Amino acid sequence: MPFSEKLSKLRRDKGLTQEELAKKIGVGIAQMRRYEKGISSPTLEVIKNMAKTLGVSSDELIFDENEGVANSRILDSKLLEQFEV
Repeated sequence: MPFSEKLSKLRRDKGLTQEELAKKIGVGIAQMRRYEKGISSPTLEVIKNMAKTLGVSSDELIFDENEGVANSRILDSKLLEQFEV
């Protein structure tokens, strides 16, 4: 799933409007709309704020399921579960 779609889905799942999420992560509403349309990509700092606000890891926000760095390097699933949100 593209980043823009994943961001939009996670935001809606959290019950936030674009404007509410934009305020929480420190960007303008127009920029938030660009992220969700796939026109613009957020900085690392914004991705970090998005992940914290949405209650997910940066890996979950950026990568598709089972594509993240932790999933590819940590073979012990019990250990991996301890580090996931």
